[in-house]
Amino acid sequence: MHRSNARTHSTLENGSEFEIILIQEPWFDVVATLRSDTDPTGVSQLGVAMHLEWDAHLLKHRNGNTCKAIAYTKKGLQRSHIVDNVLNHPLANPNSIIIDVKEDD
Repeated sequence: MHRSNARTHSTLENGSEFEIILIQEPWFDVVATLRSDTDPTGVSQLGVAMHLEWDAHLLKHRNGNTCKAIAYTKKGLQRSHIVDNVLNHPLANPNSIIIDVKEDD
């Protein structure tokens, strides 16, 4: 596991006192190899560190783009709040994530 990836996993594993974690310049690398009919070695799928207790919020990326910012929200937060990743916000760009957290009522 890449050093930065291990650090992110450690933060998510030990971040139980937090509901939201914001990371600038997160680990973003190969998470899987997809089958390809045209390339026998497959196609690398890029992604961020994931954890069972956290949801990852990031912008849509095209092939070749690098993730520059990510917001993790604790899955338990969604029991009492609505968490919305606002992709069409004017300030949403590869360097910033806009999330809206509202009470469920």
